[in-house]
Parts: sequence; C-alpha cells; structure tokens
Amino acid sequence: VAALLVIDAQGQVLASSLPATQGADAYQRTFAEIERRARDPATLYVTAPERHADGRTSIALAREIPALRGQFG
Repeated sequence: VAALLVIDAQGQVLASSLPATQGADAYQRTFAEIERRARDPATLYVTAPERHADGRTSIALAREIPALRGQFG
C-alpha cells in the first residue's frame, strides 16, 4: 500500500498517509469519478491500472462511506 486517503464528496483529501496530499483536490482522479457515478456503500471499486511518469503502475480502491443520514458526503 503506497497511500491511504479519505476524500469527501467534493474530492477534497481530508486525511492521508502522505502529508503532501493532505488538502489536495482529487476530484478529477479516476477513483473519485467512479464513486460519483456508481455509488453503492457495499461495493469496493477497483480502477484500471494507471502508469505514472516515474514508471510505477498503480491501482486505486474506492468505497463510499455514507454520512449519518445515508447521503454521500
């Protein structure tokens, strides 16, 4: 695991294991887009592999954590 992030419904990184990503905007990231389109708290979404500029390949796992009243965010 390279990083663990908690992202709100607007794509703002609320918590992260990588200090440099704290407060970043992840709205356009693939995993945030998946969550916005196919919201199901019981489903773990897995992105397609993504190649980075430094040669690393990564995948992202995303799962919605609904608010107290069941809404996203």
